[in-house]
Amino acid sequence: MTLSEPRIGNIWLAYVAFADHPHTGKVRPVVILDETGRASVITAKVTSAGNYDQSGYLEIPRWEACGLRRPSWVQLNPLFEVNREKLLRDAPIGRLDRETLGLLAKALDEQ
Repeated sequence: MTLSEPRIGNIWLAYVAFADHPHTGKVRPVVILDETGRASVITAKVTSAGNYDQSGYLEIPRWEACGLRRPSWVQLNPLFEVNREKLLRDAPIGRLDRETLGLLAKALDEQ
């Protein structure tokens, strides 16, 4: 259980299961998109891997100010439901700035 409540735009570390191997996964940053569920939140993965087709990703331009360690992108699809118990630490590691959060909302609407 976390001490801080997840809010839209917060970046948390979470344990996320692999789609093709649901019993294994890894700890990764995720951005909270919807926190209204009692037991879970809707999230999008954050990745720093830059060797892919970036059409399904949104660049986080001011990644350092958002609490990230390296240049990063939000993966637009698929979105993930994460049990609140899988959110790690007692607080988010960062937060998307208002401009990036607006760009993310627009990109998700266009999906």
